[in-house]
Amino acid sequence: MKDPSRTNQELLEKNSFLKHRIRELEQAEADRKRTEETLRASELRYQTIFETTGTIMLIVEEDMTISFANDGFESLTGYKRVEVEGKRKWTEFIEKGDVEIMITRHQSRRADPGSVEKSYEFRLVHRDGHLKN
Repeated sequence: MKDPSRTNQELLEKNSFLKHRIRELEQAEADRKRTEETLRASELRYQTIFETTGTIMLIVEEDMTISFANDGFESLTGYKRVEVEGKRKWTEFIEKGDVEIMITRHQSRRADPGSVEKSYEFRLVHRDGHLKN
């Protein structure tokens, strides 16, 4: 027959271990929630900057499809975001004579982001057909 005091001691040790483990898991969950909240706040900050900056900003996929466009894009092109996001390529909004150099810059930026100047001029085609510099 087992020693009852040994069994009790084992149970106390196991109970202590489990309580400690529960505290660790609770702390890990609290840390995860704080991290998620920090990430949400950061995403909101960057989204606000992206959408309200005074210039056109796009997030473009490798195939040149527009994933996200900001208010500046809507203002300067006359197109709503829902009309272009995930549906149109940014090259459709560039004057034909500027497309080749813009594609070259796009490809260079994808290969090495620091290799291309951060801003440059090109002609943008508005929804009604007129050009914007």
